[in-house]
Amino acid sequence: MIVYLNGKYLDADQAMISVWDGGFLYGDGIYTTLRLYRGRPLDLRAHLLRLRKHAAELDLPLPLTNEDLDAVARELARRNGLSDKDGRLRITVSRGGAADAPLPVAGLDAIAPTILATLTPIGPELERWQADGIGVITLGESQARGNFPALKTLNSLAAVRALRAAAAAGSSPRGLGRRSGEGASPRPATGWKRGGTDPGGHAFAWLRGAPSRSPGA
Repeated sequence: MIVYLNGKYLDADQAMISVWDGGFLYGDGIYTTLRLYRGRPLDLRAHLLRLRKHAAELDLPLPLTNEDLDAVARELARRNGLSDKDGRLRITVSRGGAADAPLPVAGLDAIAPTILATLTPIGPELERWQADGIGVITLGESQARGNFPALKTLNSLAAVRALRAAAAAGSSPRGLGRRSGEGASPRPATGWKRGGTDPGGHAFAWLRGAPSRSPGA
C-alpha cells in the first residue's frame, strides 16, 4: 500500500513519523474519512471544510489547499490501483514536534504538522451490511469518545489544551490537578486557582468533572 506522508508518496512499511509527534504522544491531532467512488472523492469540500474548522480550533496549521488534497486523493487511488474502484480515504493531521519542545504550549503556528493520507479498498463486508444491516450495542457515558479520565491513555488533548490556555493567560503551566487541589500526578505540583497565583506565578489548570493529570506524567 502506498500512503502520502508530508509531501511524499511512500510504501506504508517505509513511512515514518517522529517519536516527538504530538498526535502520537498526546492525541493532539484531527482526522476525516470519506468515500471514494471509482477513484473520485465524495463531498470532499464539505469534509475539508470541517477538517479546517477543527484545525483552527486547535491552532493546528494545515498548509495544503483543497486542490492539493484532492490531488493527493486521486494520486493515491492511481498508485494503489483504485482509480476505477471504491475506497476509504483517511486524512490525518497531527501537531508534529521536536525533542527540544515535546509539549509546546505557544508558537503553535510555527510547528510543521504531520499530514498523512491513506486509502484502502472498500471490503466485501459492506455489501453484506447494506443487505442485512448491522448489530448495535449501547455503552455507558464512561465509554464516550475520549472520556477515560482514570486511564493513562494517549488521549491527553483536553489536558494539553488546558496547559496552552494557561500559557496564553500569561502563566507558566506546570501540570494539571483535581478541583480539590490534589495533584493527579504522584510528584508534587504547585497550584493556582482563578483569581490568584502561587508564589512562583505558576499556572495550575483545572478541569471539571474528572481527575486529570499532567500529559507527560
